[in-house]
Amino acid sequence: MDLKVTIVLLNWNGGEDTITCLRSLSEIDYPCFRVIVVDNGSTDASPDIVARHFPDVWLIRNPVNAGFDGGSNIGIRAALDEGADAVLLLNNDTVVCPKILRQFTDAIQILPRAGVLGPKIYYFDNPEFLWWAGCEHRYSKTGWLLNYTQEGKKQQDHGQYDEIRRVDAVIGCAMFIRREVFEDVGLLDEK
Repeated sequence: MDLKVTIVLLNWNGGEDTITCLRSLSEIDYPCFRVIVVDNGSTDASPDIVARHFPDVWLIRNPVNAGFDGGSNIGIRAALDEGADAVLLLNNDTVVCPKILRQFTDAIQILPRAGVLGPKIYYFDNPEFLWWAGCEHRYSKTGWLLNYTQEGKKQQDHGQYDEIRRVDAVIGCAMFIRREVFEDVGLLDEK
């Protein structure tokens, strides 16, 4: 059975990027998903452009810019209220592989306890090179976070990060989150 997935994009005066992203989403080969665009108080015509070019996208017009966390939470609430099994938070300045949702849902079958997943992310202008392939935190002996690694950054992709593996953090650029995570810990912290 396919999971019901909702993709949540934020837009703030970014019509061109958002349209490019939505075009890539229209190529996804997964049968059970919907897209929500939360317009975060844009002062340009971008929400009207989105509505005109993508009438099947659920456009939520937020009157103010609520930031990443606040705007994302508006979309997450709407997705959960509509019965989504998972939410993909996705930056509007990205394009996706048509198999992205199938790869996430296949990974969930392999790791049924995984709550949050992230994909490999490539440079937009140089898609043979990785921008992000996971993260590892480094702590001091007293438990303070010293720094973190950005795995794969600037490396040419030769499949070295193709395996499903545990990472310490997933980046908000593309974050697949199961419904149970929100039910257990709540929405994004807006502080």
